[in-house]
Amino acid sequence: MFNYQTIQRWMSVILDIICVSFGIVTAALALALRNSSFVSKEILIFSLTLVTDVIIMFSITIRFAVELSSLLVSSQRIIEYTKLDEEDLLEKPADK
Repeated sequence: MFNYQTIQRWMSVILDIICVSFGIVTAALALALRNSSFVSKEILIFSLTLVTDVIIMFSITIRFAVELSSLLVSSQRIIEYTKLDEEDLLEKPADK
């Protein structure tokens, strides 16, 4: 359980770093293009709003997908364990 939690936290940190770096790049591009004549400020503001919403939903979706896949693997193992052959008797009638 400890290893599972550690891996979950590590994946969360990496995912957060990716999301934050994407948001920083988008914000930097919006700042660089704010005085541009071919992109309006409203579109830049709208794109920043969309990026923040998409980053949050992306992060949540990936975390739930990882959790679901690990739970599905666990349930598949339980099903496989129920299909194992039973052990032989410890004391056979011929041994008596």
